[in-house]
Amino acid sequence: MIKLISFSSLFAVLCLSANSFADDTELYVFESTARSGSRPQVLIIFDTSGSMDSNFKTDTPYVRGDENVDKGGTLKPKTKLFYTRSSSNIPNSSSKQFFLHEVNGCDVGEKYLQDYGMFTGYIREHKYVGENGTWSEIPLTDGSGITQVDCYEDIAEKNYYNNNTNFWGFPVDGLGTSATPIRYTAANNSSTPAQIDDAVAKAKLTNFGIGQPITLYTEKYINWYHSSKVQKNYSRLEIAQRVIEDTIVTTPGLILGFRYLTIMMVITVMVGELFMEYLLLMKHQKTNC
Repeated sequence: MIKLISFSSLFAVLCLSANSFADDTELYVFESTARSGSRPQVLIIFDTSGSMDSNFKTDTPYVRGDENVDKGGTLKPKTKLFYTRSSSNIPNSSSKQFFLHEVNGCDVGEKYLQDYGMFTGYIREHKYVGENGTWSEIPLTDGSGITQVDCYEDIAEKNYYNNNTNFWGFPVDGLGTSATPIRYTAANNSSTPAQIDDAVAKAKLTNFGIGQPITLYTEKYINWYHSSKVQKNYSRLEIAQRVIEDTIVTTPGLILGFRYLTIMMVITVMVGELFMEYLLLMKHQKTNC
């Protein structure tokens, strides 16, 4: 049974103002939704009554863009990508809970990291247990041993570029050796639709899309998050909109659509009560406040 969660922007402000514009992506993405084909469904209600225009002082939000990129706008290979399963436990810059951008094969997430400094998805690392190659959940301790990372979102989108890390194709288990690893079934611009479909079918035999999602953060975001911030006055509605926007744009696993806004949401306007309903789709219920 689908469970819907709804809250006004005032509720969002009160719950999230402690972290001031920090993301809360685990509110929307939950275990096993990806492989079931049933994406998260969320009901978000923004109250646009006069009280939402009132201001209060809070931390300035993260400045999007201007990440550690090269001349082509791509994150530099040695950029650290920190990761966590919970936005209430974001690692600091001295944490070993990171891997380098040069091993990140999640192509779908690249643009989100460049533009917003974060991305949430079903992310795994490839490793050999004995001589059996397998895509496994990322360890929430020390990421220094991670040699290749990819995400279910690439499989779902049939995206085989792997962020140009080392090989084009789709993840596969059980091939190669620790000395000569084979992490992917080859696919490229010359592949036929049948070849791509076959490679995707093999990728879906792995455990991608199963387990808990991971949120990645750039070094710049991590440094901002744990820094002392300047405070400014913002309206309650401005804060709520920024929090929800950051969550939505960095979580592509949601089914989203819209009627008239340019952020991916389904919106119903309740004219009589002067508030908007932002209808997203979610299967589980969770709130953090």
